Amino acid sequence: MTRRLALVIVGVVVATLLLAGAGTLLLSAARARSTTVKELRAQAVEMAGNIGQVLEIDEPLSAAEQAKQLRNRLRLLGTLRRVVALDDISVLIVGPDGEVQGELPTALSIADLQLDVLATGQSIADNRGKLAFAAAPAAGPAGRQYIVVVSRRIDAGLGPAFVLFIWASGATILLALGAAYLLGRRLTRPIREASTATQHIAAGQLSTRITEPPAHHHDELAELSRNVNAMAASLERSRGLEQQFLLSVTHDLRTPLTSIRGYAEAIDDGNVDPK
Repeated sequence: MTRRLALVIVGVVVATLLLAGAGTLLLSAARARSTTVKELRAQAVEMAGNIGQVLEIDEPLSAAEQAKQLRNRLRLLGTLRRVVALDDISVLIVGPDGEVQGELPTALSIADLQLDVLATGQSIADNRGKLAFAAAPAAGPAGRQYIVVVSRRIDAGLGPAFVLFIWASGATILLALGAAYLLGRRLTRPIREASTATQHIAAGQLSTRITEPPAHHHDELAELSRNVNAMAASLERSRGLEQQFLLSVTHDLRTPLTSIRGYAEAIDDGNVDPK
């Protein structure tokens, strides 16, 4: 019984840890997703508002020089991506016919950008699995239209926390196992004592008694101990009455039997006429 009780207690502790861990994981993941999406939207809007300064060319240059300068400035966006902790950043060009040109961040497609929403001048932000992304429309030099797209993997920061949770859970389970064993031994001790006492009583040792619990204890185990003691006392009293009865009957029968035996001996000796 002690083992079963300990297993039940440990099982409850393990189930509680699993539920608490799963709940914490889900809440942390949801919060991380919401926070990341919100931050990316703000970053996309901020970059879109300043994209004109990045792409603006102050003086007339040849087409080759313009392309080179644009490439250099776009390279700066790559540096900016690392500074602001982005996984990827892209600047897409929107043609006069609405066609979008450029390379999207990995795992994203044009359909994810909700071009109809961006065409109204609004930004969008969403997630695709563990990848969060945001996009915002931007106006560049010479009236060119761009779309700034930023992305970042969602990280709830649970790696170290998960390891700590595993260690803490293991320590908690060990403590629960020890506490459950001690508690089980304490709770089942009156039952073990009652079992031993009843075995002795059944063997005829009616003087066997269990240690009486304090008077203010009225739980089931305390009542069990008192009832076993009361039963033993009742059986012992009954045996005493039985012995007294047998002694009384023996005494009552002894006197006439003695008289009969004496009379028989007298007849045998011829001292008394048998008639």
